[in-house]
Amino acid sequence: MKTLRRSFLTLAVFALVLTSCSKDDGDSTGEVKGMVNFGTVLQDLVTKSKKGKGPLTDIPDCSGETPAYAMVVVEGPENVGTLAEPFRVNINPTPFDQDGDGITEFVTVETTQLSVRAGSYSLTYFAVYDASDNPIWVAPQAETELANFVPEALPLSFEVAGGEDNYVPVDVLCFDNRNLLDYGAIYFALIPNQAIEFCIKGNYCDAGTTYDANFSVNIWTGTDNTGNVLYAAEANAAGAPLCLPMPDLSGEDSYYLELTLEDNLDTYGDIENVIIRRGVFTDADIKALFEGATDVYPFVFNQGCGLDDKPTLFEVVDAGTTPPGDTDPSGLTLPYIEDFEAYDATSIVAPYDSYLTFVFPAQSAEIGKTISLDRNTGNYAGPIANRPNINDGTAPVSNAGMDFFFNAGTNTGTDDTAIGNTYVIDNAIVSPQFAATATDVIDFTMEMQYTFGGGENTQQVEYWYSTTYDGSSQPDLGTNWTLIDFTALDSGNFDPANDPSGTDETAQEMADQGTSGQMWKVKEATFTPGGSFYLLVRYKGDIIKTASNRDRTRFRFDNLTVEKQ
Repeated sequence: MKTLRRSFLTLAVFALVLTSCSKDDGDSTGEVKGMVNFGTVLQDLVTKSKKGKGPLTDIPDCSGETPAYAMVVVEGPENVGTLAEPFRVNINPTPFDQDGDGITEFVTVETTQLSVRAGSYSLTYFAVYDASDNPIWVAPQAETELANFVPEALPLSFEVAGGEDNYVPVDVLCFDNRNLLDYGAIYFALIPNQAIEFCIKGNYCDAGTTYDANFSVNIWTGTDNTGNVLYAAEANAAGAPLCLPMPDLSGEDSYYLELTLEDNLDTYGDIENVIIRRGVFTDADIKALFEGATDVYPFVFNQGCGLDDKPTLFEVVDAGTTPPGDTDPSGLTLPYIEDFEAYDATSIVAPYDSYLTFVFPAQSAEIGKTISLDRNTGNYAGPIANRPNINDGTAPVSNAGMDFFFNAGTNTGTDDTAIGNTYVIDNAIVSPQFAATATDVIDFTMEMQYTFGGGENTQQVEYWYSTTYDGSSQPDLGTNWTLIDFTALDSGNFDPANDPSGTDETAQEMADQGTSGQMWKVKEATFTPGGSFYLLVRYKGDIIKTASNRDRTRFRFDNLTVEKQ
């Protein structure tokens, strides 16, 4: 394994400031830019507190040295610096009253890097140094102890107007190292020898090819994502390793990481950006990667490569969707063909124990049933091999499938006295999970039959899929499921292309297509779910009882297939 040169970086906090430049500076597109100037406003810790707290009893010492430069990080339409490598901008050694408030400030000098496009920006890091490279003033982070003693803590939002000088005052406090985290976790590297370097490299595999992965990380102090933010969406460049200084304070230091796989348009292309690793690691884990005084091995993750990470520091995440490139996604292996003939209601075994049924709130209480697995000799579609000819009425039959039946007279116990009543049907059955990667194109087919005459009711059948369903809870069709549109997605392998049914199927539509009564119709759709997924069949509609024992409905389903194209 190639090692990386290790350096103990003093995490330079970079302050981004611009003074008077030409006001019509523009970029290659002709867009007018604005100059940014940061002014340091030193707060008095002895008397000030913005949140009603008393003055500090342990006041940081002020060095009295003149500020020489600032290290800053600015985020917005144009980013300047990063937490791993802040931007250095010099400070005018002569203070002056920049904003006419009667108070003199030390202001950053003009620099082209702080001539940026107009828009909304955020200053996320600001530390001021003297000429001997000692940190003397710091802008504290929000939700830290010292944030209570400045009018505005970081991150500091500001607007940049094009063609103008934009002055941004920054509230700073004197810095000493007695309680570093009171200023914010991002400032740990201001103290020499209290930073260690953690390097990450990634491999992404797709279709037998291994690529250098692009990725980004979020890292917090502590054991979950509620600690102080060390790095937010810090990304590597062009598949290269990412090396980050990490705090190495007294005792054991714990950190929490979430790593997201990112696009690489030059190699493997545009992919689904999901968290693929997460978990806690410590300074001891980092030091275990060191070799000698100068070299460090990176942590290497292998996504979709059939290999373990080296070392195995973090959880491999499967958050309901399949990480892109994963060669071993969760779910039933495809192709999956289910004719339901092995179903036995007296001894439910896999995969039938994974079929789940649900009643939605709109369904009338009197109905008391859902689509369900069923065994009924001779009443289901024959072998899948007969599928192209199933509409001629002569195809063989089989004995098991899925069924829903309701009769507004016999099923309610009130029989003829129910004439005029309306019964609302709304229920579903959910399949087991099917294994798929982010790029798999899926061909889904299922045979369905409306058992009675075409005009007897107007109930609807819908088909849905989801990559984020948790496998057990009540489906939320409004947010976590995609409704299959058969008109748009039908590929026409087994039934006429461009199935006019759209997003639902009714008995009348089936009759109009020549599949009324006990004939079977093939529903078919081709789609890219984006990962492992579940299928849902929903049965909904109203029955208005108008005659004795005649207002009934029955749909049957058989021969579910899920295949990759």
